[in-house]
Amino acid sequence: MGNLPYDVEEDDIYTFFDGFGDLKEVRWLMNGDEFRGAGFVEFTSSNDTDLAVTRNGDLIKGRPVRVDYAPAREGHSF
Repeated sequence: MGNLPYDVEEDDIYTFFDGFGDLKEVRWLMNGDEFRGAGFVEFTSSNDTDLAVTRNGDLIKGRPVRVDYAPAREGHSF
């Protein structure tokens, strides 16, 4: 997820995806102690992930957020 408001909290992410599947984990992109306005969400199934991507452009705290697939990394399923 990108273009997140800097005052976003984990509960906001769970609320945003409520009804779009089971959210397993939220991880923030950080630069030291500074939030970079982006993060990763992991769902329990790929079908939930496909459904969640339909939220691309929807608002969190008034900002349109970018929801897309993360590139696969070696040794990870996300």
